[in-house]
Amino acid sequence: MYLGAAVPGRVGRGCEKVPLLVAVEASGPEGPGRCSVRVASDVTAGSFREFCRLHVGVLARVRFDGFLPIGCALASWPRAEAGRTPSGGEPGTRLRLAHKVISNLRAYVQGTFHGLSGTRLQGAVDEFCWRYSHRAAGGPGIASELLGEAMRGHAPRAELLSSTFAAQGPGRRIRNKGRERRENEEWVRRAVAEAVAERAANYASG
Repeated sequence: MYLGAAVPGRVGRGCEKVPLLVAVEASGPEGPGRCSVRVASDVTAGSFREFCRLHVGVLARVRFDGFLPIGCALASWPRAEAGRTPSGGEPGTRLRLAHKVISNLRAYVQGTFHGLSGTRLQGAVDEFCWRYSHRAAGGPGIASELLGEAMRGHAPRAELLSSTFAAQGPGRRIRNKGRERRENEEWVRRAVAEAVAERAANYASG
């Protein structure tokens, strides 16, 4: 998605808009799903690859639209599939939940803050994601849930600035596309093996 102000006389990518990468988890037997949104410097395959490695489980069933950089980033993932629009359906029909989160986030930024600068955007997005992911939390309420998480540990300011509130940088670019593909396939194989081993260990201990 894109957020930002329109520029007089320009439309589309000519406007001063900031790209954001969005992943939404579907609701399941364990409860309502979560969402992750990161401010990015571009929408290349490298940026999507970095985002998915940090915020999406490699064994998860991932459905995405037909945007080419996403397909390149998830080319080696075992359960990734492009969500094609059904015959006669509106664009985004297969990704209705993601579009709903995008719409709510856009309304939240524009309606609550009436626009944000690039330096403040990731902080507001993090708050939106936290509220969305904890919308069905039990107990007295969302304020008590947030206070409980804040009391579990202390994060240094440098760590917060470098991870939680920092915008995602551009993806690592490798000019040799063959080497980039091989390195990505190797990372996927290693991540899948680790995830399978972890799942087996949890099943054995449970």
